[in-house]
Amino acid sequence: MLVIALLVVHRPAPWLALLRRVAHALLPGRLADRVTHVAEGLVAGLEVLKSPGRFVGVVAWSLLLWLVNGASFAICFQAFGLPVPAEGALLLQGIIGFGVALPSSPGFVGVFEAATRATLAVYGIGATRAVSYAVGYHLTTFVPITLLGLYSLSRMRLHLAELRAAADVED
Repeated sequence: MLVIALLVVHRPAPWLALLRRVAHALLPGRLADRVTHVAEGLVAGLEVLKSPGRFVGVVAWSLLLWLVNGASFAICFQAFGLPVPAEGALLLQGIIGFGVALPSSPGFVGVFEAATRATLAVYGIGATRAVSYAVGYHLTTFVPITLLGLYSLSRMRLHLAELRAAADVED
């Protein structure tokens, strides 16, 4: 995936032209235009990867974040008494990553739990234990950071309504 991203970033024109042709061949015009517009935005966002220093920094930081998050899954497996090996934590991290990439509810509630249930089933963990683990993990990681975010907003004297209004102006 990383190699494809690098290829697209360094030579975006042929890839975007190919996507545009395929999208217009398979999709209605308006949807094809939307898909093309989103792809162009993604490519523009990946421009930072052209710099070797930034590229190495992004890869290193991503690897560190994924390993730390995987370690937190593994520690929580032990806390719940789940016999899942360390590589199961990395598998869970990957599957949740794909799951939450789909359009979802706020906080990925439901998608996170479903992805966790499906992944833990691979290791023979029953649905009830898997969902209990998922809900416990999700609550203990989502609620504190959300509360800290709300606290930070209040310290900056910002309100959620102002953030929504700013987002509406950007669209």
